[in-house]
Amino acid sequence: VVSDRLETRSMVTETLEAAGLPVTSASHLEGAWQRIGDRPVDLLVAAWGSVADDALEWVRPLRQARDVRVMVLTDAADVPATVRAFRAGVDDFLRVPDDLGELAKRARALLEGRRSSGGLRRSETEMVGRSVAARRARERVDALAPLDVPVWVWGESGSGRDHAVAALCARGRGTPAVRVTPGGRSRSAGDGPLYLDGLDRFSLEQQVSWFRTAERSGRRVFASSVEDPAALLADGRVPSPLADCARFTIHLPPLRQRSGDIPLLVNALVGRIGPRLGRSRCRVSAGAMTRLRSHSWPGNLRELAVVLEKAVAFSPSGVIRAEGVDALL
Repeated sequence: VVSDRLETRSMVTETLEAAGLPVTSASHLEGAWQRIGDRPVDLLVAAWGSVADDALEWVRPLRQARDVRVMVLTDAADVPATVRAFRAGVDDFLRVPDDLGELAKRARALLEGRRSSGGLRRSETEMVGRSVAARRARERVDALAPLDVPVWVWGESGSGRDHAVAALCARGRGTPAVRVTPGGRSRSAGDGPLYLDGLDRFSLEQQVSWFRTAERSGRRVFASSVEDPAALLADGRVPSPLADCARFTIHLPPLRQRSGDIPLLVNALVGRIGPRLGRSRCRVSAGAMTRLRSHSWPGNLRELAVVLEKAVAFSPSGVIRAEGVDALL
């Protein structure tokens, strides 16, 4: 916990300690950097009276240097400040004292998300990329996540729709969505947002029923589809009550349209898959990377992840080579 105000620092520390979380604190960022360098720290909670752009410049260098989550607390929260914070790389953003009751729960959600994935959350891995399309998708996630509005994510099969929704949840209230498919709920527990997965495969009656369920319970709605929401609405395959969901959309481009992102995605995925399979030092040769970049990837990110998992498994030397990739494509 870092804050230059003793009262705030004490309040936040006591709240987290009361929830059973071990806490150390500092009065300034330099002190926090020192603490993070001296001992393993999973989450940095920084509190300011306001959050200006220059106050967020430290976030990206910190995230690049250390495997640590970042939560920002402020007493002057507004939508532009929230968007700036998430674009800077902040994982969660709370207004104090209004959201103080949420602090411990949101902190635990961040900690559990980090520990369950070896440091890089799965939703973040699949949204890596420097292409214009990838940046635009991330910017929309960052902008919409903290807002209480419905969001519709669309793109080809395997393009990462589930991961985008997971990122919206993680950067929003931190509560996982309750996923609903045409056959019913695939997660029976939880009071998080309703995620209507594959809305274009729901019957019109199912679409209206679930949307009204969300309205009655006051839940946020996320939806996903392969097709463009505008086309579905124009064709009458989505009833007018769901037009509200199409006000805010996120399009995920197919991998073949952003081949320049493949090296970044490959390195991020291998970095996640390797430790899970006991090969944390696995790397990709230049020849293998060339093969991976030239493939059309009809299955998009899902296909890429499956191929890389097999490539890591079949590379006992710790190096994924071109011939090994050729055997899997």
